[in-house]
Amino acid sequence: MAVRRVSAALAVALLIIASIAGCGKDSEGGTTTSNGAPTRLRMQLSWVANAQFAGYMMAKEQGFYEDANLDVDLLYGGPNVNNVQQLTSGQADLTVDRVSTLFLSRDKGIPIKGIAEFDQKSGFWLVAKKSSGINSPDDLVGQKVGIFADDEFQADALLTAMGVDPSDVKTFYQGFTMDPWLNDEYPVAEMTSFGQLQEVYHAGYTDKDLVFFKPSDYDVGILHGCLIANESAIQSSPDALTAFVEATMKGWTYAFAHPDEAVDAILAEEPSASRPVETSALDAMKDVLWDGDTPPDNWGQIPMDNYEETAKILEDGDYVDHPIDVEKSVDLTIAP
Repeated sequence: MAVRRVSAALAVALLIIASIAGCGKDSEGGTTTSNGAPTRLRMQLSWVANAQFAGYMMAKEQGFYEDANLDVDLLYGGPNVNNVQQLTSGQADLTVDRVSTLFLSRDKGIPIKGIAEFDQKSGFWLVAKKSSGINSPDDLVGQKVGIFADDEFQADALLTAMGVDPSDVKTFYQGFTMDPWLNDEYPVAEMTSFGQLQEVYHAGYTDKDLVFFKPSDYDVGILHGCLIANESAIQSSPDALTAFVEATMKGWTYAFAHPDEAVDAILAEEPSASRPVETSALDAMKDVLWDGDTPPDNWGQIPMDNYEETAKILEDGDYVDHPIDVEKSVDLTIAP
């Protein structure tokens, strides 16, 4: 069974690369829904338009969803939009978020499941300036560390994996702007490799100026590319969801091959965005999604070992009220 799934994923990847090399649109191969009316799917993105969602944007703009007989609405998020709540209220069918969000939501009885995983590693890092005197995990003891809201489990897991007791570090919820960190108001900040870190680079910093503490270096990364669907959508439109996953992977491949077009689409939707920042952010997203120059053979499939590790982090930290049944939290039949 595992051999069949890996072979299928490789075939999809080859189809994607071949179609992109041709002209950018491909109506041959892949999963499509019936020849009748297109299946409508509403995809709630977890933030405003940016490089983090370029694959979805290109899949729609290049007609990959349409070729799969899908009518996809991309719903952009923001600070006042709860993407999981959009699913529970019936305003959306799909969203993308951290694996931890999936488990925490199901712990509250929300009927959703993970159906695909696009990320190969976590892009959420702890970053310090070398000028702060922080060069190793031991130097974090007693330091003030800014983290994103509701992300303490990731920070605690990383600190523990590095041999640092989380209680010896002063964590607090930071905002999404890095200005306070840039102004030395605190020495360590959580950043996304494809977001805040790119802004820091464009503020004049280079890798030589910074120290990185990456979850992937300690095998504790909580993945952020979990495609989450309402259980009702899984039951009613499984083929459409498979087609959506395949078309989205085509969109990502196209975005990586045509970064200027992808950034054009981002700026058209979010005019306040920075072209240089989004261009470098897209390259960072390639590292998160592919971890190389080509899509991995298992791209899109849910890495159960990682999901089990994430479940253990949440259970060990008492972040959930019930044991997490990972197998019941996902549907492995959707991703190709």
